[in-house]
Amino acid sequence: MDRNKFYRIREELHRHPELSGQEKHTIQYIRQVLQEFQPSRIHPLEKGHGLVAEYSFPGEGLTLLFRADIDAVAIAEKSPLPYCSENPGIAHKCGHDGHTTMLLMLAGLLHEHPLERGRILLLFQPAEENGQGAQLVLQDPWFRQQKIDRAFALHNLPGYPFSTIVCRTGSFTCSVISCTITFTGKTAHAAEPEKAVSPTAPLLHILHLSESWNRGTLKNPDYFRTTLIELHIGEEAYGVAAGSGLIRLTLRAASEKILQKHRQQLEQFVQQTIDSHPPLR
Repeated sequence: MDRNKFYRIREELHRHPELSGQEKHTIQYIRQVLQEFQPSRIHPLEKGHGLVAEYSFPGEGLTLLFRADIDAVAIAEKSPLPYCSENPGIAHKCGHDGHTTMLLMLAGLLHEHPLERGRILLLFQPAEENGQGAQLVLQDPWFRQQKIDRAFALHNLPGYPFSTIVCRTGSFTCSVISCTITFTGKTAHAAEPEKAVSPTAPLLHILHLSESWNRGTLKNPDYFRTTLIELHIGEEAYGVAAGSGLIRLTLRAASEKILQKHRQQLEQFVQQTIDSHPPLR
């Protein structure tokens, strides 16, 4: 198998990244590449830009699923690489172009070296970054009818020797929640800010509170980390005191139990803030 072909595939994917739910070009390109590797069937997802390539073999055997994510993230790429992102503000900075290429290479191997028995499903999943893609797959009518014996997925992991596969017992990565909290109060003239209902104090309190929960490192069983993604208050109007704002955070923890504990604490604080400031919602 020509490895250079797959370097070119990865570079093509890298040039044309698309955000979660917008992977129209990406899935069309994947389907185009798959034609050469002649899967037994291609099953497009009923909703979202994803598909399953099925390889069926003569003998009875297990059904194995291999999965890769295909979406990119909202970040500008400034790079001298000849295959730098051509889509402003979007880039494959999480490596999904690599994951997709690996799954396409597996398709090529299955085409060149067919198995004697069983069935292989290659899932190209959209919308991993916003958490919606897995739900689209699980709700898909065709997918719900499948009896899958085992499922496999991986994520690139920089810093290890080339061709190394790293495994561990239990969860490999943290439990994560991405959240957006928006407060709407009341504006006022900038000369009379006391007449405004400002979200500034509640939003800053949320940031301080959630960051106070930070514990340990990834190796600790009680690890927790809040990361500020965006804090926005008011607008570019110099004569107006701010009356609305939002904060975006990611919460990640070593266990789902710890994550849900802090999620509930955060939700309780937001509700208490609204209850104690009736004009704020």
